Amino acid sequence: MAFSMSSGMSAMATVLLSFVRPRTHFVVHRRIYNTTLTFAQTVLPCLGADVTFVEAESEAVAEAIRPDTAAVVIDVMATPTTRISDLDGVADVCRARGVALVVDSTLATPFLVRPLAVDGVTLTVHSTSKYLSGHADVIGGCVAGSEAAIRSIKALARQIGTVQSPFDAWLTLRGLPTLPLRLARQCTTAARLARELEADARVLAVGFPGLAGHPQHERARRLFGGEHFGAIIALELPGGRAAAARFCDALRLVPVGSGFGSLLSEIRHPASTSHRFMSEPERLDLGIGQGLLRLSVGGEAFDDLAGDLAGALDAL
Repeated sequence: MAFSMSSGMSAMATVLLSFVRPRTHFVVHRRIYNTTLTFAQTVLPCLGADVTFVEAESEAVAEAIRPDTAAVVIDVMATPTTRISDLDGVADVCRARGVALVVDSTLATPFLVRPLAVDGVTLTVHSTSKYLSGHADVIGGCVAGSEAAIRSIKALARQIGTVQSPFDAWLTLRGLPTLPLRLARQCTTAARLARELEADARVLAVGFPGLAGHPQHERARRLFGGEHFGAIIALELPGGRAAAARFCDALRLVPVGSGFGSLLSEIRHPASTSHRFMSEPERLDLGIGQGLLRLSVGGEAFDDLAGDLAGALDAL
């Protein structure tokens, strides 16, 4: 059962609030979506909750769980670095400990993985603004789980006003039938672009789970089925922020933007946007340097995208 909400963050916030009790403890993925991270760092403690931040690895989560832990919260794939979480291992730990597991699967989408099919996952959350609607013209979110779990979250959403408008829900439903068609093309294009960028000596590093050199490549193969690996590429340029700025300025087809998941490609500089609230050491600890860019691959022709990226690299 699923319930639509006014944004991806309103869906996650409502889910987290539904677990809050006196002296509640949460275990939260340290690489989770940046606004969820901020919510866990600032809002939950104000409500009396204690939060432990860990890697989304089974050993780290097992060590962090306490008798008063209400929920574990992880991302399937971290943005912007594309690090893949140990979903199966964390789910095993949560099932054995009797702790709820909340999974944000916005980047992976149901096209790559369905967390609720993994024994031990309690709820899955999506920002429907992204791939599920697919047209960058709606803000929305949703949470899915058992009927009993969704019933209580739905009641809370109505009380705090995080429900979605009917028109925005309709826009999301309009996009869902084409999700597998869109994602198949976007994932295929992203894989080809990632291989070209990896082979280009002007690029310092490429993060894409489909590359054999990706730290969690084998985990991604098992989790996603081995054919598609998402449509997000992390590319790091030598020369830091200045080089990243020159690269973005030289792009003609791909705009600089804050979103991802639509049929239009976008590029973002996380260190100066989504993760600007962190100190430089904190960002570097997560693998987010000044030369790192996040490329969301859309539905454009491969040759057009490859040519645009090559032209921007020439400008360096």
